[in-house]
Formats: sequence, C-alpha cells, structure tokens
Amino acid sequence: AKVEAIDKEGFGFIPFYETGRLDFTEEEAKVKMDARLKREREELERKKGEFQTQAKERWMGDFWIPPPINPPLVSALREFPKDLFGYPDWSMAVKRGIINPLDSIKGERVKKDDEEFNQDIIFEISDRMMANVRFPHTTHNYWFSCRVCHPAIFIPKRGANDFQMKDIWEGKFCGRCHGRIAYAPKGFENCIRCHSVRREKVGF
Repeated sequence: AKVEAIDKEGFGFIPFYETGRLDFTEEEAKVKMDARLKREREELERKKGEFQTQAKERWMGDFWIPPPINPPLVSALREFPKDLFGYPDWSMAVKRGIINPLDSIKGERVKKDDEEFNQDIIFEISDRMMANVRFPHTTHNYWFSCRVCHPAIFIPKRGANDFQMKDIWEGKFCGRCHGRIAYAPKGFENCIRCHSVRREKVGF
C-alpha cells in the first residue's frame, strides 16, 4: 500500500499513500494499543512491587505511635523507682543503692584513667518546634569510660558532630546504645527524655 516517498528536495522523508489505502486496519491498531497498555500496566505493577519491597526493608516503625499498652514489669523490677512513664529509673536505682553495677564481667574493679567530666551538653535542634536536647555526662560516665564514646562515636569538639534523628534510628551516634541496651529513641514517651530543654522562642 505504501509507495516510495516523494522525490523532491526537503520532502524525501514524507511517506506517500495511494488514495483509499491505509497502512494498517482499525482492528490492527486496537490490538497494538491493547498490547501497549498491557505492557504499561505490567511495568507499573512491577515498579509498585519493587517499591513496596524496598519500603518494607527500610521500615523502622512509626515513631509517632506509642505502644498500645505497656507490658507488666517482671517481679524483680516492680519495686524499682519509676520514671515519669512508669519505667525503671536506673539512675535513681543506683543513687538509692538498689543496684551496684560491676566494672567488668569478672567483677574486677577497673581503674579509670579518664578525667571526670560532669558537664551537660545542650544540642540545639534545627526544628524550631522541637525542644533542644540535654546530654548529661554524669549519667553516662557513671556507667561508661569516656573512651567508649570518644572519639569513635562522638568527636569531643563543639560543632564537630552533625547528625539527625534518622542517623540515630539507624543505629548511629546515640543509636549505638539507645534502642539496644538503653531506652529506644522512638515514641512520644521517649522523645521528651532527651528533648527536655525548652526554647525561649518556639516556631517561626
């Protein structure tokens, strides 16, 4: 049906058809269109499945949703001093002499060669709707030597540690302990444990 292209300068690329003839029928066009739509739907489903798989692998839970009901504490912890949310207050338990953590697994006393540093560090948060973070060295260096965190996890220099909550959720910085051996960095109950320093000006 298709004849040779018009042999004129500038029009050699335009196809020419005889009168009353078509390059393809309406039925053929419908078949091709249906096939193309099917391929597009299959590709969309493939991408959707791939995205859902990746989302499941990266999902860390919704930190805005608190646990529905706190499970009852084991009998050994029921007489412990409690914090604001009813969890065992380990620091207060130490102060009251209820527990006396050992320096080592063998029970041997370890001589600390680090200088005692009890100053609180205030982390200023970029989100102006969120309270700033108070990091108490006293609580932490009671349990750990300074070498546990410095300099491998935190560089002991003002402004040298740039991180976000996402990093902590992924087990970096504070997340090296919190969420594993210390309280989790998620949930409304735990947010204000660290975000406890109110701003003079909130919002924009």
